Amino acid sequence: MTQDRSQLEESMDRAAPRAASDYEYDALMRLLGVSVSKHLLDEHFTMVWANDFYYKIIGWPKDEYEAAFHNRPDLYYQNDQDLWEELSATVMGAIQGNKGEYKIVTRMPRKGGSYLWVQISAVFSDEYIDGTQVAYSVITNIDDLVRMQREQSVTYDSMPGFVAKYRVGPHMELALLDSNDRFKEYFGSAL
Repeated sequence: MTQDRSQLEESMDRAAPRAASDYEYDALMRLLGVSVSKHLLDEHFTMVWANDFYYKIIGWPKDEYEAAFHNRPDLYYQNDQDLWEELSATVMGAIQGNKGEYKIVTRMPRKGGSYLWVQISAVFSDEYIDGTQVAYSVITNIDDLVRMQREQSVTYDSMPGFVAKYRVGPHMELALLDSNDRFKEYFGSAL
């Protein structure tokens, strides 16, 4: 009986740090607000797992996503072949170039037909599952930032004349930050 009790206490001692680390992980993922996922570098880029934020970004409940797409991003993008080809080319280029990672800004389809601008960053690991290399990816929602940039661009380009935004350095040197098309056509963008 004493041995059973000590084994139980030992098991509880191991479970306590694991519960704390699970809580920390969950809290950090909620605070960061980014999708973290693990994928096989196979022809489907099969998803092994993803945190809850992935499903929030795409607008699909996890069980519906798994039933509809079987954790295969190629099936998820089946109605958006141009986006899938862009993503596939980026991943394959990184693999073939032995880069070990990739980063892409792209639109991500959502349930119901809408899209969201995201940045996908991934790193290829030394881990293999059944002979297939694994990648870890982070998807960040940058939709608001892209929309603001587009609105600013429309504003700049619709203004008459030359419009430019400069940063003035400590020694009064100027660095061109942004300008409208008329400014670039006339002065060039290397000012």
